[in-house]
Amino acid sequence: QPSWDAFREVLGGTTSGIPRWFFTFLGVKSLVGMPPLYGTHPTIALVAISILTFGSLSPASATTETLSPAAQKQAQALVAESPELTESALVNDVEVYSASTGVSVESVLRQASSESAQSIEAASSSKKGKRTKKIGNAKHKGDVFVTPAFTGGVNHGHTGIYSAKPTIVEAPGTGKKSRSTSASSYKVPKKSYKMDVKTSQTKRNKAGSYAYNKLRGKKYSANFAVNKKTGSAKMNCSQLVWAAYKASVKIDLDGNGGLGVYPYNIKDSKHTHIYKTIK
Repeated sequence: QPSWDAFREVLGGTTSGIPRWFFTFLGVKSLVGMPPLYGTHPTIALVAISILTFGSLSPASATTETLSPAAQKQAQALVAESPELTESALVNDVEVYSASTGVSVESVLRQASSESAQSIEAASSSKKGKRTKKIGNAKHKGDVFVTPAFTGGVNHGHTGIYSAKPTIVEAPGTGKKSRSTSASSYKVPKKSYKMDVKTSQTKRNKAGSYAYNKLRGKKYSANFAVNKKTGSAKMNCSQLVWAAYKASVKIDLDGNGGLGVYPYNIKDSKHTHIYKTIK
């Protein structure tokens, strides 16, 4: 039987603050597969919900105020370690993930906080530097790269995939859509890595083509904590590279198998092999 959480997820986790009796009165259960109550037509219900959810009467964004003290601390640490990520976006995404998996919000935040710290540690050997080195062409279509990248003083790194030997597909950052760009003019700092994926060239080709055909033009997501979704409307850099292989050939490039995938998880994956370190 469809649940309230199922309907909440349909609206992207934005129903916080709207009383359930309002939706029940409108027969909103019809929108998730149950007969409407009180004779309300589903379309009328949807219009009313849209007004409340997206219009001037929309509820406040989720915050950490509803979390336990321990969970609040972990959420705040995650936001501090991901300077472009807002508190409300993190909590919304974690709540949706929790509802879809049955894992408690507290458990999700605890694991995500640990993974973020591991990502920073994995990137700690690389120092902040200017992007002065041209990365150049790949050995193969489907190759990937990982490079140091600091945001607000925090280094989680950056990654992209070669959709062809001379072409990179990447999610470049906040305010920009994922794109393809020329590898010949693409500049990176020292201690960047070019890698191939330990699989057949046929599968590499499929992943490269998938990135080019399916993953360009997406808005950027600053949430790495629970980003292992292949069909997201928004993506960050490591999610895009991970999704290219996961969706096309079912190879999971996440090196630690956690809730989120970070750039250095891809570098440390058992499926990747470094063939060039840019010095």
